[in-house]
Amino acid sequence: SGDSTARIWNLNENGSRASTQLVLRHCIREGGHDVPSNKDVTSLDWN
Repeated sequence: SGDSTARIWNLNENGSRASTQLVLRHCIREGGHDVPSNKDVTSLDWN
């Protein structure tokens, strides 16, 4: 997605209307802190 996240939903919740989701955030380490990346999660970084 455009906000540098990926989401995983639990589809085995027996018809519950509010499904559980896990949000995976793509962050980079900068100055000793994790900061959100502005890259799409499908982008590659080359060193």
